[in-house]
Amino acid sequence: GSKISIRPVLVQPWFPLREPRVCLWKQSRTMISANGATMASNEPYEKDSDASEEVDLMTLLLPDGALPRQPQFSLSYNTALFDGWVKQPSPACAAASVAGAYNALYKIPRHHPDALDQSHVLELLKDVLRDRLTLQTAKLQRAIGADPQPLVTAVVAALAEEGQSLGMKWPTGTKKKTIMRVTLAVIAKEGAQGLLASEEASPDGSPVPSVFVRLHQHLLERKADDGDGDAPDEEEDDDDDADAVDVLIASTDNADQLTEPVPVNPTWRRLWRAYCNNLAGLEKLERPRPSTGFFGNWGIVAAAKRVTELKQTPFRASIFMGKPVRGTAIPVKLLRSDRDAAIQGQWEALRNAFNAPNQVLLYHLKNHYALVYALREWQPVDGPAVQQVLTARKGQRPSAWIDFEEVREVMLKWSGYKMVLLKV
Repeated sequence: GSKISIRPVLVQPWFPLREPRVCLWKQSRTMISANGATMASNEPYEKDSDASEEVDLMTLLLPDGALPRQPQFSLSYNTALFDGWVKQPSPACAAASVAGAYNALYKIPRHHPDALDQSHVLELLKDVLRDRLTLQTAKLQRAIGADPQPLVTAVVAALAEEGQSLGMKWPTGTKKKTIMRVTLAVIAKEGAQGLLASEEASPDGSPVPSVFVRLHQHLLERKADDGDGDAPDEEEDDDDDADAVDVLIASTDNADQLTEPVPVNPTWRRLWRAYCNNLAGLEKLERPRPSTGFFGNWGIVAAAKRVTELKQTPFRASIFMGKPVRGTAIPVKLLRSDRDAAIQGQWEALRNAFNAPNQVLLYHLKNHYALVYALREWQPVDGPAVQQVLTARKGQRPSAWIDFEEVREVMLKWSGYKMVLLKV
């Protein structure tokens, strides 16, 4: 095994045998994004330094670089993680951390030809989003009754004219409203023109309304029926349709000529938002400096599944510790009301999971994913026990010892922050 647990104070040198499992990497398909290069900038971004991946374990693992003179001291660390973690050259922590976890679990040193790196997992995440976009395109087409691709192209172009893109870093609270505003403006312009002369025709020669015409008619008729657009069918953004439909009506002179209802499903707006969100995520992945900021814990699970399919070797991810969420099974639940005994039990559960064979831990801390490389604890002569986790606040280099109290606090602040278990 590659995990070391030292209790209480004696450190024994140990060198694992290198017998990497042979797994030939197969490149996944790629796609060139029309928007991928639009958001490059000179702003600072998260990445690992150019320094060597090698670390001085004694200096890194021991307090002040030496065994503490305490009655008891415990240290657990995983040499396979130190050998397998990979650098994060861009803000793609989800991809880099999953690659490092895979390398560690299969004892593959980072420079071995069979090792994964950030770029490999990025390609798998792109495929995850492309598959989601394919499904969402089909749903949109069923809901609208027309191919949504012309709408996608027109909205992306309209945003670009305003100096914006789906995957840009939006000011807080502006993304959803701006995208819907631009979408409805495009529908108003193109739909009004399409009512006069449809650009498409069915095989028998009869006119076939475009996506713009169908949505234009739908919004006008919803306004005529109940005065509030699609609002009853939506959970949020109730005001968007009411405001936008006024623009639609003002943009055409023949609104009073609409007599037959157009069967557009009112859920098109929710489907459209989901489509735009995933397209934004894909844009972020296809930048010169890729970002996995779109992905939450579901992305870690999806990436592990894709690695399994590609490598034909077991590799799976699941939530291990965090704030309870309805409908999600969490083995170790954290609560604000937890007393000292419960918190101690959580620490012991974390330590047991870390020391168990064939699995590693991935910490989703504030706006970042990083592996858990080591745990240590000691009891000072005066004061409470010290319990710490070795991870990384930026990049993937093992560098930050974080008190378990802070680890818990981060996870309690938001239900998305979790400890994820990856295993074979």
